[in-house]
Amino acid sequence: MVGGPEELFHDAMPLFEAMGKKIIRCGGCGAGQVVKVVNQLMSAVNLISMSEGFILGTKAGVDPEIMMNVISGGSGRCWAVENRMPVILDGNFKPGFTIDLHKKDVGLAMEMAAGMNIPLYVTSLVNDLFKTAQAQGKGKLDNSAIITVYEDLLGVQVRKGGQQ
Repeated sequence: MVGGPEELFHDAMPLFEAMGKKIIRCGGCGAGQVVKVVNQLMSAVNLISMSEGFILGTKAGVDPEIMMNVISGGSGRCWAVENRMPVILDGNFKPGFTIDLHKKDVGLAMEMAAGMNIPLYVTSLVNDLFKTAQAQGKGKLDNSAIITVYEDLLGVQVRKGGQQ
């Protein structure tokens, strides 16, 4: 995702191609950053939504692996279920994209929205949840470890193994 004048975009294409495979001009200067922030906001909301759903189902007595297999083929299917839930089930929270980094991006979305006087109700709650994880010392863990905030609070474990 790139922002800037179209003529410069074409001139810089060899540089972009050296850095990535899918290059999309999003608009003028700053548009690429806006799209990145929106993507990260949506990623965070999906991750939290998935975490809450799996906590609910697990607390109700359903095996989380069975839920993952069913939801992966249903309307709740999303990148978080397909890519983060296997990591959560393994209990492997080795840093990939950390809670600290995701919190930073959610904060950027909050700042952008505040500058345009746009309330982001769900994002505000997500931001607070990431702050809670940071306060619990989980900021350097992979962002999928956000589910442990719920696990700790509710006394239910979605993870099958790994870190406690």
